[in-house]
Amino acid sequence: MTTRHVARLATIAVMCAAGSAVTTVLLTARAQARTARAREAVALHRAALWRQTALVDDVTGIASRAAWEAELARAGHAAGPTAVLVFDVDRFRDLNRVLGHPGGDRALHHVAGLLTRVLAGRGFLARYGGDEFAALVPLDGPDPHAHATALAADLADGLLMPAGECAPWPVTLSVGVALLRPGEDSEQAFVAADRAMFEAKNHRRDSRTAMPHAA
Repeated sequence: MTTRHVARLATIAVMCAAGSAVTTVLLTARAQARTARAREAVALHRAALWRQTALVDDVTGIASRAAWEAELARAGHAAGPTAVLVFDVDRFRDLNRVLGHPGGDRALHHVAGLLTRVLAGRGFLARYGGDEFAALVPLDGPDPHAHATALAADLADGLLMPAGECAPWPVTLSVGVALLRPGEDSEQAFVAADRAMFEAKNHRRDSRTAMPHAA
């Protein structure tokens, strides 16, 4: 083998080695890109699950406070008036003390089911926190104030959990309602409904309803 042949073989060997190195680098880069895309997909999936979980109350299975706040903000921009309702379980501390926290959670889950049935798909329902629930119901008709008051009264009539259903005594809910008109402050409407609920509760704990006087 001549010196020229040896040089050519050496050159070919170097070129093959270089090509192999380039191929290895490319394959490594592709693998790293695939891994990065997979990690990104997992992160996005986890974020979506977190958002979904954050919008659902883990005790009752209905919408959470985070979901409520987002829906309440949207209600302030609705085309028509909306009834803002706040519900509170009467004597819940006593119930929680007698049944313990697991029993209290069962009662809250039962109340959420009751409210869901009573609302019958007419609006948005959420657990605001503790033993307090909130709902948004679109209104129609010439007198939305009267409609909101009548709606709360109708709901109150159906808000009785008989004794034995997760509780040793009949459980009632106090209800407050406020009217949210287009363009008004939705947070203030919620505060008014919450105040009306406490007014109802202080008046008589028996599924009472109240409308804020200023509404």
